[in-house]
Amino acid sequence: MTGSNLLITGKRRVAYHSFSFSRAVRTVAVLATAMVLCTVAFAPAFAERPLSQLLEPGDSVLVQRMDDGRVVLAENPDTLLVPASILKIVTSLAAFEILGKDFRFITEFYTTPGGDLIIKGYGDPSLVSEEIEAAAFRIAAMVPSVGDILVDASFFAPGIAVPGRKIGSSQPYDAVNGALCANYNTVNVTRKDGRYVSAEPQTPLLDFARRRIARMDPFSGRVAFIEDASAAALYAGELFAWFLEKHGCHVSGKVACGRVEKGRDTLEFTHVSSSALGDNVEKLLRYSNNFTANQLLLACGAKAYGPPADLARGVAAVQDYVKTVLAIDGMKVVEGSGLSRENRMSARMMAGVLAAFEPYAGRMRVFGNEYYKTGTLSGVNTRAGYFLYEDGPRYLFVVMSNTPGRSADVLMPEIRKRVESDRRQTPAGPGELTD
Repeated sequence: MTGSNLLITGKRRVAYHSFSFSRAVRTVAVLATAMVLCTVAFAPAFAERPLSQLLEPGDSVLVQRMDDGRVVLAENPDTLLVPASILKIVTSLAAFEILGKDFRFITEFYTTPGGDLIIKGYGDPSLVSEEIEAAAFRIAAMVPSVGDILVDASFFAPGIAVPGRKIGSSQPYDAVNGALCANYNTVNVTRKDGRYVSAEPQTPLLDFARRRIARMDPFSGRVAFIEDASAAALYAGELFAWFLEKHGCHVSGKVACGRVEKGRDTLEFTHVSSSALGDNVEKLLRYSNNFTANQLLLACGAKAYGPPADLARGVAAVQDYVKTVLAIDGMKVVEGSGLSRENRMSARMMAGVLAAFEPYAGRMRVFGNEYYKTGTLSGVNTRAGYFLYEDGPRYLFVVMSNTPGRSADVLMPEIRKRVESDRRQTPAGPGELTD
């Protein structure tokens, strides 16, 4: 999806043909000469140019020391740009503040006077097959049989439309959001003997999913197959029904949408997710999970302003945190994952977020002493994070490119060079990485 100005981006597979040794030598010599000439011509034009000359108006860079706030490098730091997935750092930080570091999602189970089971969701993004089976095992031990299974997704407002999400897409990064969802609203499938089967042993491929997948006709892999939040809740209900039967609870009725009625229904069990908020944040940052990011944003909105969770409340909660707690004004957030091109921030704004996020840096991807998050959309490439050392100063960095064909990776060698140069001029001191 993104381009690179590097001369060589990979190795080509060359078919083997028999030819004479002298011809081979000549061929190698010609190729070597061509590579040298290209490298000589290319290097002054790009690799050896000052960083400022490598940037277009749609690019920005900021490198800052974290001990004294001194700016080591800044190019266009106040230009408002599309952040892509580095926005997930903002969403994650807001979630830690609004929901709390020890927050865990819950799912509630009620019985009705008529013997039905109601499952009420609260937006748990980590409600995967293993969690569903664990909850079903507990319910089956308490309730030997149920009639209908009713799924209650009313904690989220209906019809949530995330800007940037492609309707009808089968890509996992376009999975719909909802209050009661299973397996990120995706299913992992493969083909065996001409028919679809589950590609993971812990998840049965139910007819509910098989019918939808057959219409999409993927070859194999993880597929987003849910069209809306109601279908998501129904699929979760079908999975619960399957696991309840597996563990000895007879389900005699159907799976349908419903609602808990206070004063009528009895709360039988509350399932608390085995994943703490930090676990959810780590997965969304390391795997860039758009679904989880917006589940957290929606949960923040419900916590700050009350249910039902909707996009307006979630966006307001995150933007209010950024403005009032971080004292960052002018950042535009329209959803929590970075999918939308309407999101806007500057490198300096992102640096303010990173300064506050440092205690959670260990949740990010790691390469050597670099802790980072990347972002990619067509024509957008970003990277933000830290250089953290056991001794000496620590640094945060932001690279944002809104220039088509440009990769943030191209700028990183120069940024690392500047950081190392600054470190050599600074006496060593203690460093610490928390959480």
